[in-house]
Amino acid sequence: MAIEREVKFIMRHGFEDIRNRLKNLGAIFIDRYFEQNIVFDYPDKRLKNQGILVRLRSTNKTHTLCLKKTISAQELRGEKVAQEFETIIDNRENFVITLSKIGLEISLKYEKIREKWEFDNTVICLDTLPFGDYLEIEGTGDLRKVATELGLDYGNSSTMTYHEINAKIRKKLGLPPMDSFVFKDWTKYKKSYKGVLDYDYGK
Repeated sequence: MAIEREVKFIMRHGFEDIRNRLKNLGAIFIDRYFEQNIVFDYPDKRLKNQGILVRLRSTNKTHTLCLKKTISAQELRGEKVAQEFETIIDNRENFVITLSKIGLEISLKYEKIREKWEFDNTVICLDTLPFGDYLEIEGTGDLRKVATELGLDYGNSSTMTYHEINAKIRKKLGLPPMDSFVFKDWTKYKKSYKGVLDYDYGK
């Protein structure tokens, strides 16, 4: 079990400046990859209602099962804090079948392109999602200090999940609710979502 601490920032102008800052700080580049995620829940959404996430994350290298339980009281510090359990799955298809046999079903799917860096006991993730670019800082280090060194205003950070951001953007654009977010579904909105959260992101 690990305790995950993280904050997010919306990146309105891409990642070029952040990459340069990471290099100048001596951060270590880890990897860049396309990621597919499947979230499982019971039909009555009991896991979501309890703040529990069961997710199968697939890249071109691994399939990783994650169970995450949010520790909501800690969010008062301006950080999202959760207990996290992860394990590698050898056979993705068989595992999905196994979950279905115990009553879990696919609740939603989402995709992103993730670029990972390590710096000062944190992992910095540069995430491209169907609805924009975001930066996550997570780890055991001082998240506020790392954000400041990257030139980010900690007052503009957020503990919202990508699922909550997706829902908020869709609502602001007048789109029907949809829990899943994959690139092909968002292509037609690419020009519309720019700047939609500029004034109230994270509130």
